[in-house]
Amino acid sequence: MRPTLLALLLLAPALRADGLADLRAALKSLPARQPVKASVDCQVWNRSGKAKQPKIVQGHARVVVEDGPGGLKLGWDKAELDHIQAATKAKDRGPEQAMAALKAEKAEAMLDSAKELLSDLEGAVVQEDRVDTYQGKATRLLVLKFDDSGVDEEDRKHLKSYSHTLSVWMGPDGTPLGLQDQKDIKGSFFLISFEAHDKASYTFARSGDRLLTAHEESMSSGSGAGQSSEEKTVLDLKL
Repeated sequence: MRPTLLALLLLAPALRADGLADLRAALKSLPARQPVKASVDCQVWNRSGKAKQPKIVQGHARVVVEDGPGGLKLGWDKAELDHIQAATKAKDRGPEQAMAALKAEKAEAMLDSAKELLSDLEGAVVQEDRVDTYQGKATRLLVLKFDDSGVDEEDRKHLKSYSHTLSVWMGPDGTPLGLQDQKDIKGSFFLISFEAHDKASYTFARSGDRLLTAHEESMSSGSGAGQSSEEKTVLDLKL
């Protein structure tokens, strides 16, 4: 869907401003001081090993997350824990891996996405700043590029190519509505070539003075030394 003429006129003043500065300002206006409690549904799928004999694991778990004056809390009800334990005993590692998909660091990022995104913007360079659509609505799209300075110096020696792009769809006030993060790496180590690809998409929501990650879907794949792997994780947050 193409942006309407009215949407273009409304967003035109914003496009004359510094998009990255607008985004940072909007994020800083969301300090995440108000308490929040939510549940997160976690789904994982991964495949590893050789192409003809892959090992596939998939599972689901539900976590209760809370942030407030008492700090960050994660919890699982007894039925959920019993299900995970029974699956593990039956050598089904899927539910256990789904449970592990939401550690404290990830839970904090979902409940305070403004803080997380502000940190991610370090070193960003604006590649595009234009009108676009997101979920059927006219928005401002900011495309950001990063160099390989964030890669460990020792690892950087083995890189042949590196690409990292962040696309952020912003509302009229600069608040992010959605984001896509893409990383592609190719390299070699002791004459063994390898490559890795990571793609993640996020949908954000407001709750008081918080920016929440309502939906996150991440996919990664890699190959090297005759082995390959693929992973997919989906996290859905509900208040």
